[in-house]
Amino acid sequence: MKDEHNRIRGLQRLEKRVKTGKLTKSNINNKGYNKYLRMQGDVTIEIDYEKFNQDKVWDGLKGYATNTKLRDKQVIENYKNLWHIEKAFRMSKTDLRIRPIYHRLRH
Repeated sequence: MKDEHNRIRGLQRLEKRVKTGKLTKSNINNKGYNKYLRMQGDVTIEIDYEKFNQDKVWDGLKGYATNTKLRDKQVIENYKNLWHIEKAFRMSKTDLRIRPIYHRLRH
């Protein structure tokens, strides 16, 4: 339900942007909800409602894309433990608050 709600909100934002005419050729990519945009000719940009409706099948599902040769269960287990690594990295970043060091004196 959450995925569907978010997808509909994204579609409404796209519709608003299409009406204002602020979309350009550079907006057509697969990032976020821009994947629902389609370009006709060189000027007209519209929303591809077919793609929007096809994505309904994936609502509520989570997938993992990987290039490893690990088994499915191993990938999921390793992904679940990723937060340990992220937490350690965050801690090391925040502990390194170093004040600026000036190599020359002002005078």
